[in-house]
Amino acid sequence: MSPPGLALSTVGAKELAAEHPRLATQTFPIPAPGSTVLLPSSNRRLGYCELLDPNTPPESLRTVVLIPGSPGCRLFTHPDVAKRGFVPSWRLIILERPGLGLSDPAPDTYSYTDFAADFREFCAQLGLSRVSVIGFSAGTPFATALACTPSAPPKAPQPPSNDTKEPAGGVEAAAAAAAEKAEAEDPSKPGTEDAAAAAPQAATEAAETAAAEAGTTAGGEAPQGSGRAVEGVVVERVALVSAIGPPDSPNKRQGMALLFQIAYWASASLPWLVRWLVRSEANGMRRRPVHGIREAFAPYGKIDVDVLKRPEIEAMFLESALELYSRGQEEAVAREAIAFAGRPWGLDLGACAAGPTRVAVWQGALDRGCTPAMASCLVERLNGGSGGVGGGEDGGEGRARLRLVEGAGHMLYFDVWGDVVAWVDGADSLEGGGRGGAGADGGAPGAGVEAGAGPAVA
Repeated sequence: MSPPGLALSTVGAKELAAEHPRLATQTFPIPAPGSTVLLPSSNRRLGYCELLDPNTPPESLRTVVLIPGSPGCRLFTHPDVAKRGFVPSWRLIILERPGLGLSDPAPDTYSYTDFAADFREFCAQLGLSRVSVIGFSAGTPFATALACTPSAPPKAPQPPSNDTKEPAGGVEAAAAAAAEKAEAEDPSKPGTEDAAAAAPQAATEAAETAAAEAGTTAGGEAPQGSGRAVEGVVVERVALVSAIGPPDSPNKRQGMALLFQIAYWASASLPWLVRWLVRSEANGMRRRPVHGIREAFAPYGKIDVDVLKRPEIEAMFLESALELYSRGQEEAVAREAIAFAGRPWGLDLGACAAGPTRVAVWQGALDRGCTPAMASCLVERLNGGSGGVGGGEDGGEGRARLRLVEGAGHMLYFDVWGDVVAWVDGADSLEGGGRGGAGADGGAPGAGVEAGAGPAVA
């Protein structure tokens, strides 16, 4: 079945051309950048995009997996990353969840523990043994699952087929070749919006071209067995920004916008209504995307709406939304909302307290979608508690810690990015010392920008 594509109205086309000319000339769905990995146990593909620091030796790169919110796909990073084309010293992998972007849909019985198993199989196929993870908004329940699910040895990758050439040296050789090619360019040089948006794509294309020359398929499926064999995958650190808490979090509605309260109730009681709302929103995005994205974020309030007014941030959300909805993937978006808001998660959150993974949560004190009470409950349960209010503030005990940011809303991600990067790199504090938290334009920090508890924006 072919994807529906876009159906821009005359007004919608004019609005998009006026506000985001780069997106107005882009064809959706976008075939590249991006690659897929086939999971042998289920014969499903997971889509992803990776950005490598060309100035760091491949063996010294820190592997970090970003799980965006919704609408979010492999094209969603951060304005700082879009401007530079990479994160210094990182191999950044933007992972698409089942049913989104290049990823195949999952069965109706799919759970967060299934995702954790998929993730470890994905890492094994790429030869990754140690990773850190960043989850934003609707991506946070999936990242949470990785923090509290035991690291079992993944299923062994299938051997390469007779007609598939294994790249010599695996991903390290491909990364090294990409680095040599990228050094001739200067992705960190500031430029126009178009140049900034093209920087990560150029870095990705360099990596994919190097992989192709080594025997993989650029923009296609990673050959099975191309990575080195691993005994298991260790998730070292998990950073959660604008975290969604379990549906039974005490006092979760305190401070929550009325629309999101209704969405939580509908997810548990009338899931068909959530699906209808998401379909309606998707249809609106396909016709008038600029109007649609602004309407979707309006319930979060002035703090978050003001962040969305920054053109580089609105463009990032729009590009992901157009990629997903031009592929007709609203059902996957709706299923995710119903899963995190209306059903028990099926996770032993307390297992994190005895595991190897450290967790840090950044939450806006004025978040009207993912409320502070949700984050407090989540952190307490990750530390082995019962999940009441309080627990785990920065500097406290336990594997999980919480930083509640006063004056910030749901779009906190764009403000604290530098602090998140510093913590993933090994810093102990959850604030200060970050690189690039003020946003791509170097101006004043925003208050954060995404959508979490609503049916289609999270």
